[in-house]
Amino acid sequence: MDNFITFSINDQVMGLEMLSVERILKLLNISPIPNSPEYLEGVIDVQNMLIPAINLKKRFNYTSSAVLPDSHVIVISNENERCSIIVDAVDDIVQISDHEIVKTKSNRYIYGVAKINDTIINLLNPNALVFD
Repeated sequence: MDNFITFSINDQVMGLEMLSVERILKLLNISPIPNSPEYLEGVIDVQNMLIPAINLKKRFNYTSSAVLPDSHVIVISNENERCSIIVDAVDDIVQISDHEIVKTKSNRYIYGVAKINDTIINLLNPNALVFD
């Protein structure tokens, strides 16, 4: 059984394995980077580290992609890199076992879905999402 942080974007619930989450912050000042991909809002300064900030709504091509004033930033890390994703709200930490996950191969960013308390949670692949 693994722990997942759940959050929402455009009223959809997403989940990330806690092992990939380094920290959760309120929205910080984002410095834009000229000529970068549209989904890359810019960089944020976290304890003197510049970390790219990805707008998940733009990454997923949602029509409503505005960053809200009460948005949060989730800093994700793998062995070599850090990146952050901008989300509308951070919801909860839930435990999901492997047998509760329905695997999907139709989307490279979402590796599966789970249903917890009548809520469908899209489980994100952080490596494909921010480190590809």
